Amino acid sequence: MSSIPCIQGIIFAFGGTLAQIPLDTTQMHKKAAAIAAAFDIALPQAPTIWAAVDRARDLLVQTDRQTALEFHTRCRFALLETEMAVAAQTRLLAPVSSLLQDLADQGLTVGVVTLASLPFVEAVVPQDAFRVAQWLTREAVTPPKPDPAPYLQFLDAHHLDPARTLAVGTRSLDFQGPHQLGCRIAQAGSPTAAGADFIVPAITDLPALVVPKGSCRDS
Repeated sequence: MSSIPCIQGIIFAFGGTLAQIPLDTTQMHKKAAAIAAAFDIALPQAPTIWAAVDRARDLLVQTDRQTALEFHTRCRFALLETEMAVAAQTRLLAPVSSLLQDLADQGLTVGVVTLASLPFVEAVVPQDAFRVAQWLTREAVTPPKPDPAPYLQFLDAHHLDPARTLAVGTRSLDFQGPHQLGCRIAQAGSPTAAGADFIVPAITDLPALVVPKGSCRDS
């Protein structure tokens, strides 16, 4: 495996990359669609269920802001309930705290951008992991992933050059936002998304593969 040169920061995806989350997205769509039907609105097409709920709210707000708020609140609680129900079955795919710490010890700025909620992440991730990385859950930035907004917030907050920042994930959904901002892309595991700059067969190999920017000749 070749090294990944001149990196300032790393942005991880969570589900599928750092954790295996047995979330039934079909069930979540059904729940949200049923709530939408009660408000006489169809759930719009969107990249994620959360984006679909937000779009439905935006349609409702055009006629009645209070109704839109009630709809959005009911959907958020229904989706959170479904999410929290699988917290105990969620399996971390790596020793997350030590992995993030190893990267931080190399002088890298580490972040995690996820569509998971903060309560869910807090339920499944060791507390040590929150001290060595910035976690941008779906509540942290609007609009959430796959929009570039949470990635841009991370880059701006830490004064990172996108060209020196590595986005690590497993799905095209993980790479849409970072790619638009000019980040480099690392596919974790077997290649499934087109356009990755690097392939990292095992996520635990990453600390040995990255070359921090301070070690580069052009730094």
